[in-house]
Amino acid sequence: MASGKTRTSRKTARQSPAPLPPDAPFRDRVHAAIRAVPEGRVASYGGIAAIIGQPRAARAVGTTLCNLPDGSDVPWWRVINRNGEISIKCTVHGPALQRALLRREGVRFDKHDRVDWERFGWDGSGLARGVREDDRADNPPATRPRSNARAVKTPSTAKRGAAQSAGAAVRARIRGR
Repeated sequence: MASGKTRTSRKTARQSPAPLPPDAPFRDRVHAAIRAVPEGRVASYGGIAAIIGQPRAARAVGTTLCNLPDGSDVPWWRVINRNGEISIKCTVHGPALQRALLRREGVRFDKHDRVDWERFGWDGSGLARGVREDDRADNPPATRPRSNARAVKTPSTAKRGAAQSAGAAVRARIRGR
């Protein structure tokens, strides 16, 4: 009987996720967001973190998934890295198992073992209120990862930027006098 109830609650959770309280723990928000990823779709660690309002917590999402208890109903295999690759580090859930589970759901890998984000990426739709930090329809979060090209601040440019900001503040004070 207990297993029947568990199955029913799992189905209910996937069909209509219950709203989370605003002060729900990080782990619960991560689990709820991943449960909302539809079958045959994938999300990135950073995408899940951004959806729940913690955009710089991709590693914490990975740690949360690594600490899932056995028998969890969280579809951990639907979370991959920003490059569309499987990068699982846990010994319990291996890369081969994750690839097999994704393939069974219809997710395909290219010749470089990457998933096509345009075809299989999840846009964050279907989340219950309280999971996503910003629930406004006019500003959905981007779950597609950024490109690898990022501006890198070296110590010299960081110092120069700080000096310029300080200089601008001093000039503004002088003009105000």
